[in-house]
Amino acid sequence: MKKKSLAPAAAAAVLLIAVLACSQPGRGLPPSPTIPEATSAAIPTTQPTAIPAPTDTQAPAGIAISYKGTSFLIPDTALASGAQTETVAKIDDQGGAPWDVAPEHLKFTLDGYPVQDQYISATIYVYPAKDYEDVSNGATESLKRLRAMASGAGMDINNQTVPFVPFFNASQTFLAQAMPLNFANGTGFRTVTQYDQAPLPVNNQELIYHFEGLTSDGQYYIIAIFPLNLPTLPADNNQASPVPSGGIAFTQDDPTGYYNAITAQINALAPAAFTPSLASLDALIASIKVVAP
Repeated sequence: MKKKSLAPAAAAAVLLIAVLACSQPGRGLPPSPTIPEATSAAIPTTQPTAIPAPTDTQAPAGIAISYKGTSFLIPDTALASGAQTETVAKIDDQGGAPWDVAPEHLKFTLDGYPVQDQYISATIYVYPAKDYEDVSNGATESLKRLRAMASGAGMDINNQTVPFVPFFNASQTFLAQAMPLNFANGTGFRTVTQYDQAPLPVNNQELIYHFEGLTSDGQYYIIAIFPLNLPTLPADNNQASPVPSGGIAFTQDDPTGYYNAITAQINALAPAAFTPSLASLDALIASIKVVAP
């Protein structure tokens, strides 16, 4: 996976990253840049429909991936042709930035994914939850939020309540298409979002489907990041890049208004409006099963 290369932050954000790296070795939290909060929304009370277990005469459709106790189905060859599997070695504070510190974990990178022009690849990570909490403040906080989301509908969705990617040195700039999403042996939460260190246009080089989940036994923590494209978004975060017809122009004078408008627009879209479809990604997530290897 390519490292997420973010646009230069404002000086305060850069300073905050440096302070975190020096003052909290091995237990980094993503920085909290001056990104305005979008209007809060309530978590939908309707839970996603459970996918029935296959019977003897109903073979699951898709490409089966299995590695060291984790399995899932790629539901459509248009989504991916397979996946590369990897065991990632433990990273301590001597081997990476504070936000990179993590225990040994599994990594699945999708092959043949339709969006290839982003900073990141379509990837699923599986961590031992307690081990990650023991070494990362970011993971501790994100898991705390994930457990709270699982415990009750009606909570506000905002940057202070939703799970976040512990190893991104940036914050979510907006939250759309947010909903709880169950997988084969656990629960989780998904959003469409973008991570930056300062207010920037929502764009096709950074837009992602982001899922975080926890197995029912509390043992395994799942993070899935899938690049997305929309025809109404600019190609990148350059404020001079053209905005396609039907898109919303970013304004530095009113970033809050911009993020509220773009959130409302993306929330109104059908799953098939995205490349790839949110329905295909949801189906992949729903098939994930994680057990001890």
